[in-house]
Amino acid sequence: MSSTKSISMERPTTAARRRLTLTNTQFSIMLLLPALLTLAFTVLYPLLRGIYLSFHSYSLVDLASGIQWVGLDNFKTLLSSSAYRSVWGTTLIFVAGSVGGQFVVGFLTALVLNQDLAQRNLFRGLLLMPWIVPTVVAALLWKWIFNQQYGIFNYVLHSLGLISSFKAWIGDPSLALFSVTLANIWKGFPFHMIVLLAALQTIPPDIVEAAIIDGATALQRFRYVVLPYLRYIIMIDLLISIIWTFQSFTTIWTMTEGGPVTATTTLAISIYRTAFQAFDIGMGAAIGTIWLVAMLIFSVVFVRLFGGTRVEV
Repeated sequence: MSSTKSISMERPTTAARRRLTLTNTQFSIMLLLPALLTLAFTVLYPLLRGIYLSFHSYSLVDLASGIQWVGLDNFKTLLSSSAYRSVWGTTLIFVAGSVGGQFVVGFLTALVLNQDLAQRNLFRGLLLMPWIVPTVVAALLWKWIFNQQYGIFNYVLHSLGLISSFKAWIGDPSLALFSVTLANIWKGFPFHMIVLLAALQTIPPDIVEAAIIDGATALQRFRYVVLPYLRYIIMIDLLISIIWTFQSFTTIWTMTEGGPVTATTTLAISIYRTAFQAFDIGMGAAIGTIWLVAMLIFSVVFVRLFGGTRVEV
């Protein structure tokens, strides 16, 4: 009788254990579920809502009219607008100048810091300061540097004889875009520096030593040893930087608010002005939707072209 009772008491326990047993995949999904729900609520829903509104007329000035379906009218209006095409031109110049400058400065700095230098760790920490400084603080700093009356930028250039008189670097439409691009280069180059420096340290030393023994010059070692190892890291680094720079808002808005006139009005500034100053949510969503599609196409093409390139060694 006692053995029968013990068996009957064990059976529910075994069944309960079976019901609570999870595979590794199920357990992983359960752990990820809170993060996935948070992302769906904070990223996926606003994204889909924005795409939905891009096909509608929705103005905060005329809430009585509500959300009205207009189809492709918002997109037709944008694509036929010379002002919108000008915004794309400004954005592309800003992105190309910023990413190109950040990458070159960051790569050169990484190459230097990869050498056996005295106080190398100190220099690494100091050169990370622009990246650590909050974007608003950095923008205000550069706004002071470019000030026409007392800015140090004018003072240095005038002392070196490079300019004959002080210039309004962020007040002149012909100079404002260059100024915010320069500020953005200073702010963003440490990101490239730290990524490329980490990548440089993964190159096997024996391969570099073998190239030196074979008589390869520094340029040849860079061309045939360094670049093949860093190719995919460079691709990811550039792609992330391009996407971030397209979204750049704080630096430009703090320094110029998209002006003077529209000299520094990029896509991010244009969306803000359209949706939250002109209160045309539908048109602002259309700008964002075109931007999203363009970035998706660019990312796919960029990865296929850059990732598929073969470097002969």
